[in-house]
Amino acid sequence: SAAHLLRTMPHLAVKTNVDFGAKQADELLSRASQIIAEVRGQPDLRDIMVSLSARNSCFGASAGDGVGGAPFAGLSSFEPNAFCYYVGVAEGLEAKKAMSKKLAEMMEEVMGVERSKMYISFNEVLPENMGCNGKTSEE
Repeated sequence: SAAHLLRTMPHLAVKTNVDFGAKQADELLSRASQIIAEVRGQPDLRDIMVSLSARNSCFGASAGDGVGGAPFAGLSSFEPNAFCYYVGVAEGLEAKKAMSKKLAEMMEEVMGVERSKMYISFNEVLPENMGCNGKTSEE
């Protein structure tokens, strides 16, 4: 059911300033879905959503501009970088740590984004805050 999918369907939105081709995009989407499925112990990839946005200037701070601070200080928006926004239901700390590590490794391999220039925001969503088919997923 749609309610079941929304309760279990995680979403990873990836924004990067890397100008990539279709082959890289396909590899990123496939590998990210597999990582999420593996960490969650979720065998069905159809219940995982990954989106990718290209040519975004993720970080505007550069060395000496007085903006930011650790960890953003010295990061130029022209260097390959990425920001990921993950939405899921009650993933747990160990799953988040594993996902962060594996996704950073994958971004470095596929997109050339150094691990130190990729950030992930993990966001847990309650079923009543998700909707589909005119209903919230807790209905």
